[in-house]
Amino acid sequence: MTLLLFLNLSFAADKYINCSKTPVQNYHNKAVSLLKNASKLIKASPYSKKIRHSLKKYFKVDILKPSDFELAVKVFNNIHIVSKHSSKSLYKCKPQKNYFWCLTDPLALVPPPKTRIYLCPRFFKLSKKQKIGVTIHEMFHMWGGFRINYLPETYCYDRQGLSKDSLVRQADQYMLFVMNLDAKSKLECF
Repeated sequence: MTLLLFLNLSFAADKYINCSKTPVQNYHNKAVSLLKNASKLIKASPYSKKIRHSLKKYFKVDILKPSDFELAVKVFNNIHIVSKHSSKSLYKCKPQKNYFWCLTDPLALVPPPKTRIYLCPRFFKLSKKQKIGVTIHEMFHMWGGFRINYLPETYCYDRQGLSKDSLVRQADQYMLFVMNLDAKSKLECF
């Protein structure tokens, strides 16, 4: 019993390596909450005006068209899967620019073997909403498996020429979809 308690405590203490725990935990908690809310909204009313509008805006998918129905289901399933696992996300913060995973100056990333979200120096310069959005984006890389592009990746500002099939594999599209289902968390591409 003591050994199990020790293992659980050491795992919990390891959730936020080199991070200021409270702010990162707040971004994590809000991201998890938004994902769970999106999953609930989809389960409750997948044909609602809000869901249909967001599907069209971020994935170019119209759930009412038979030809788009399968893609809408893929989007919904991806959100349900990531929502289910998102609370288990682990973090590592490295404010030093010379840290290996942050050398190319990303905001954040999930390096192989996809066990932890790394938050790089630029992440900490973002607004609170953007930090939450980046956290959701990285959760899709971590928990979305083969269904979400890892490399190469396209960001929301590059989405114009992408097909529906490609958009449903982009973490940024899910970030925007999830954030914009919540009136207080609306976020546009940054």
